[in-house]
Amino acid sequence: MKRFLTMLLALFMVSSVLVLSACGSKEDVSNSRYVGKWKAYSVGFMEESKEMDEEWYLILNGDGTGK
Repeated sequence: MKRFLTMLLALFMVSSVLVLSACGSKEDVSNSRYVGKWKAYSVGFMEESKEMDEEWYLILNGDGTGK
């Protein structure tokens, strides 16, 4: 179950980066409220949620890139 949740979180993080940086737009997003370092505390899927055992971060930069 832990491996499934880890894979689900990884898929969510990758899809989030793709959605936020898709289309090749060169808009200035440096003032966006989504820019910064985001920490995942829990993961949820289909009315189930679980606290994270490890630290996971999503970093969104002002130039439209992320990690």
